[in-house]
Amino acid sequence: MSNFDKFHRKVANKYLMSRKDALTAYSQLQESFWANEKRKAKAKKKAVKKAREDAKAAKKKKKRPPKRKKQQSDDYTTYMKSAEWREKSKMFREQAGCCEKCGYVGNLACHHKHYNTLGYEEREDIEVLCYRCHCNAHGTKKFYNPKKKPKKTE
Repeated sequence: MSNFDKFHRKVANKYLMSRKDALTAYSQLQESFWANEKRKAKAKKKAVKKAREDAKAAKKKKKRPPKRKKQQSDDYTTYMKSAEWREKSKMFREQAGCCEKCGYVGNLACHHKHYNTLGYEEREDIEVLCYRCHCNAHGTKKFYNPKKKPKKTE
């Protein structure tokens, strides 16, 4: 049984249509259905195109200019170059003896956990780190595997 015959049985008989009228109604229904499908396909194409354009635009927006180094205050710079800081730093490094994160012995540096007590640091305000861990703390260089470094031997 064809689709038209099914349509004729359901609709045409219900509304007492002749077979010819039912055929006309069926063809009109098919035309409107396919016209609607074309509209849907066009709308879908348009939406996909717009989504692609939006994704491209978002990608372009994500490209940021290279990071600029933060301007540090003159107080910080002068303090970090002062003999007072050099003495404190040396004392903290000698007390720790090795990197507090990975245990590496050489090339230690003092890392400020915060700058609230700049100039009046206590031991708990400072973290003694090796070069790699210090770079990771600041995010300047990425060294992902600190376990490969030689450990402190006792």
